[in-house]
Amino acid sequence: MSDTIAKNLESFRIARKLTPKKLARLSGVSETKIQLFEQAKKTPSRSDLEKFGLVLGVPSIAFRSGRSLELPTLPLDFRTHDNKRALMSLAGAKTISDSLKKAKFVNRHTKTNREFAPEVTATLSDEPEVVGQKLRKSLHITTDGQIDVSPSQFLRVLSNSIQLKGVFVFRRSSPTADFRGFTSNLRPFPLIVVNTKDSTVAAQIFTLAHEYVHLVIDKPGVSDPRGDHHNVEKFCNRVAAAMLAPKLLFSKYVASNPHDIDQQLPFLSYISAKLKISLFATAIRLKELGFVGDEYVARYVAGTKNFDKDSQKSGGGGAVGDYDYGAGQIWRYGSRFLGEVGHLLDRGDVTFVDVEKVLGISEEKIVALIGQASIEQKAVADRLERIEFSSFSRPNEEYEFDVV
Repeated sequence: MSDTIAKNLESFRIARKLTPKKLARLSGVSETKIQLFEQAKKTPSRSDLEKFGLVLGVPSIAFRSGRSLELPTLPLDFRTHDNKRALMSLAGAKTISDSLKKAKFVNRHTKTNREFAPEVTATLSDEPEVVGQKLRKSLHITTDGQIDVSPSQFLRVLSNSIQLKGVFVFRRSSPTADFRGFTSNLRPFPLIVVNTKDSTVAAQIFTLAHEYVHLVIDKPGVSDPRGDHHNVEKFCNRVAAAMLAPKLLFSKYVASNPHDIDQQLPFLSYISAKLKISLFATAIRLKELGFVGDEYVARYVAGTKNFDKDSQKSGGGGAVGDYDYGAGQIWRYGSRFLGEVGHLLDRGDVTFVDVEKVLGISEEKIVALIGQASIEQKAVADRLERIEFSSFSRPNEEYEFDVV
């Protein structure tokens, strides 16, 4: 067994084009130990194999396999400087792996010639302000629909607007040091995962917008929307800001702000509450639009230990006293995913046993969630002026979960 592990470890490392020294840096296991493992002079512990698996993108059990394995393609990692991959925690890697497993299950069984195709497309050479305005219109974000609702209600509308386009939106709790958001260009339904751990609703709104831009420019991956160290991340941040805080609307609340701009927290809080974006995003937007300089943002950062705790946190799925977006765990998988599961069950393409294995919940709970997804879809379609919520699985038929 030690020889098998040694052979696989070396093979996987070489396939990923990593030197023992670089694998050591990423995994936290010393270079000396790695060399001993590859020479079969020492056997890695379970913890060592898990660390190697996270870096190399394989399950730890793969190191013990005697069969020849093809390494899966790793998602792009935009989180670190110069796109150098950082070691992700086991919890973070499991969240991504589990989310992909569930989304792939539905995609694999969906029989359709259709697939997600964004109405608005863009490249990194496009003007972010223009792209943001086009996306705002495409997603039916109105001033009243953003200003006159609570943060949780706006998150619900934005999430479902994106799902109407044929995207799965999951909201999962995972260490924020690993990622704030994640996208995968699965087909026919791509996937967005928003991290809810220690994040305010406003922070989740921005992350969701940021990740949708990743799909629009067809550059999915793992990211931290706060980062400004990669051209793709910079572009997604700027487009998301233009989408959620368009210049004219943002300027309106700068002009009407009852607080002096030097009163940072009150000034930023006023705009943040109106537009449902975080205080940090508000400060950055002020700089982008030329209202303040770099020193203003630096002063805010210096006085704020945790960007995501600068306003009310979400409790489960919604802020306290707000719309309970977390009811029945719909917040976890979203109405689009659950609706499509319902269609597949109705067609007989999958069984409840299949779904139980993937979701890890009982048949009774699955039925309840699908019913709630249907209600959610109808409510959103009503709010968005009866936009059709069509299924990719049953595009030409009438069925219980359709909204026309």
